[in-house]
Amino acid sequence: MPMDLPPDCPCGLWLSTEQADFVFFQQETSGPHQLQIILHELGHLLCEHRIGSVLSDDLSQLLVPDLDPALIKTMLGRGHYSQEAEQEAETIATLILGEVSRFSPERTFEVPAEVADVVRRISRSYP
Repeated sequence: MPMDLPPDCPCGLWLSTEQADFVFFQQETSGPHQLQIILHELGHLLCEHRIGSVLSDDLSQLLVPDLDPALIKTMLGRGHYSQEAEQEAETIATLILGEVSRFSPERTFEVPAEVADVVRRISRSYP
């Protein structure tokens, strides 16, 4: 769920309830960064990283004002995990992005002639 998160808040959060899991991410950043944040939080979910409720009632009310805080099983945000858990989540996000980018659609636009040489050289520098 995209949100304009406050500066003192992590750029991604995972909230788990009995019925569903939610990922909140900073909307005021680039699309690729948003995707990395989302996949990072899903990495925590896939690795079953659990640290309990770590967010303040104020932030909980900002994110999910209609949800009773007693229903929240786990609310996770970057910065509250061990370094190992953060590395695991980031590794999963990076691996998924690597697989996704392998199957990205071919470019369907024309590169302007005046920058074609630069674009060609940059393209060759990536596997």
